[in-house]
Amino acid sequence: MIIRLLMICSTNDYKKDELERLKNVLRDNGYPEHIIKKGIREGEIVTKNIIKKQQQPTQTNAQIPAPTKKRTMFFTLSYYGHESDILAERLKKISRKLLPTIQLNIAFRKTMTLKAIFLPLQKGKDESRSTMKLVYKIPCKDCNISYIGETGRQLTTRMNEHQKDIRKNTLTSAVAQHANSKSHSFDFDKVEKLAYESGWRKRTIKESLYTQFAYGTCSLSNGGCDGNATCSIGQGNVVVCTCNPGYVGNGTTCQGICSLSNGGCDGNATCSIGQGNVVVCTCNPGYVGNGTTCQAYFRFWHCVQNNMMGAVLATSANTVAKSDIEGATVVKSLTTTAELHTPPLIYPC
Repeated sequence: MIIRLLMICSTNDYKKDELERLKNVLRDNGYPEHIIKKGIREGEIVTKNIIKKQQQPTQTNAQIPAPTKKRTMFFTLSYYGHESDILAERLKKISRKLLPTIQLNIAFRKTMTLKAIFLPLQKGKDESRSTMKLVYKIPCKDCNISYIGETGRQLTTRMNEHQKDIRKNTLTSAVAQHANSKSHSFDFDKVEKLAYESGWRKRTIKESLYTQFAYGTCSLSNGGCDGNATCSIGQGNVVVCTCNPGYVGNGTTCQGICSLSNGGCDGNATCSIGQGNVVVCTCNPGYVGNGTTCQAYFRFWHCVQNNMMGAVLATSANTVAKSDIEGATVVKSLTTTAELHTPPLIYPC
């Protein structure tokens, strides 16, 4: 009241008269004298500050920095109690820190209402929700691949279109390309409804997520692994590719062990994979050795003759009558009997 009196009265005489009248009214209503004086002093101080601010020169438009215009974004969350409020505040804090030019406004929606509970009981279920605006999956009868798609129309209408695309071999249809290139057929009688979503944008996002999940479960293109690898799912639903026995690589690319420098075998040996993924080297026909080193028969027999000559000369009772080089065997005729010996694989020469 004191501030209004001092600001409105145009002359000092008017101010004095009105102040005296105000004091009399306050005294008549029982206000103590010191309270009246204190109130008048405080009012005069506040009035002086207001007048002082009004008399200060105002900044021009050129001197005032233009405020940064923020883009407003709206975000909706389901409300689950106090935890939802905490989450909203944290999201706003993160937005102010990382996106200072964006004003994030968060609203909440109800998770369950009486209408959602009792209306279906009174009016019945909407059967159209189960036949349209869906994300669906069509399994292949001949392999583990499935086609995942979405439609806003009746599901039967979309299935008829897929079958028509297969008959016409439509190039833009993934269903038709798989069915005709692989000579496979899709099981349209076992179409699975994955999700219902009325909004087209959200429905396409759900379709992408289901497709990615199917890819991650190794059911599509072996999970991206090599044809000679085994696909499995590790922690965090991550695809893990492991090369099959007899192959090496990172899983997405696998090469046969024997295709790399013949598996460490001799050039005249055959590489194969044994138990425990161990390389087995076998000398080719016409060669003898341990597989990593193979010698031709004629060189092998020359070494055998040199090694056996001393033994033949030392044993006067035995005479070498005949030798035959077939299948890496040596035939010796003795004075008492004839025996067939198979020489060891390696003879130092």
